[in-house]
Amino acid sequence: MRAKPPWSDTQKEVLAHALSEVKVTGHYLEFGAFSGGTIRYMAVLLKRAGQHDAHIHGFDSFEGLPEAWGGFNLGRSAFSVGGKLPPVPDTVTCTKVGLATRFRAGSTALPGRPPLPLSTATFILQPWKL
Repeated sequence: MRAKPPWSDTQKEVLAHALSEVKVTGHYLEFGAFSGGTIRYMAVLLKRAGQHDAHIHGFDSFEGLPEAWGGFNLGRSAFSVGGKLPPVPDTVTCTKVGLATRFRAGSTALPGRPPLPLSTATFILQPWKL
């Protein structure tokens, strides 16, 4: 039987693999938490892996994209949930932020995420000088 090509992996498989490769301790961050599906899944995976002290922080405006995301043909305000924070387990904290929020670099695991609109990605990663 042939191995499945890597580009056929589902988003959940990619996330599970990314989390299994993290070798540092610290907090997990998700930028663009939207409806909370990914961070809830991350919480399940981390608990199954025995990382009961792991905490995930989800950041979003919860009001959608600040600009159109041309590569995915998504208009401004795509991913809006009307500013409402999603339901999440106790090991997850969601924080409503705007692009004016700055994040401080520290002991942080950053699992793979889809590419963000350039203005958002640049703003988030600026404190790390990446």
